Amino acid sequence: MKERDLCGIPAFRSQSYRSIDQLASTFRRELGYEDTERFDAMKFFNKQVGDLEVQSKGQTIAVEEAVDKCQQEGLVRWDPESTVMYFVLSEKTHSDLRRGVQRATFTVAHEAGHLKLHTEEIMGLAGLNLQSQAALHRHADPHPWYLDTEWQANAFAAALLMPKAQLTQMRRNGWIEPREVAEFYGVSETTAKIRIMNLRRCS
Repeated sequence: MKERDLCGIPAFRSQSYRSIDQLASTFRRELGYEDTERFDAMKFFNKQVGDLEVQSKGQTIAVEEAVDKCQQEGLVRWDPESTVMYFVLSEKTHSDLRRGVQRATFTVAHEAGHLKLHTEEIMGLAGLNLQSQAALHRHADPHPWYLDTEWQANAFAAALLMPKAQLTQMRRNGWIEPREVAEFYGVSETTAKIRIMNLRRCS
């Protein structure tokens, strides 16, 4: 990935593709999924987000789901007054999720990545309005891809939706094709292609 392709702010911690893969795999197990099961983004948002907690500097923080008229497809927002981390979807994304739109499913998985990986960064952004946050993203200092918050969240989303263990097994059983993975896990063929490519690079 080239620096001009980066679109997030620098994360506080670097992450490799493998380390993110392990975090996503653990999270899938905590949610009760087998490697062969599709991630149910609607169920996760409506029934599981509210049971989650995140940790920051020894503090346990509750998480709640919300649907809002936000410009972004989704976001994770810290409310210092209620001391709650909100997992937010736009009204359109929530509607798309009900209709099984693949992009909405990826958005949920992506925001789950921010929730698990970037709690402290999100808390640090809480005092900025959306315009200031957007400006911060546009003018972020150059940084390597493994420190990019958006790259990290995308990697987490891919691993959450398409677990490595099952893809490895599929590859052992024969040549693995993006179309097969897309159909198996209910993702777009492009998303499956990128996931397969990244796993090959990291194997």
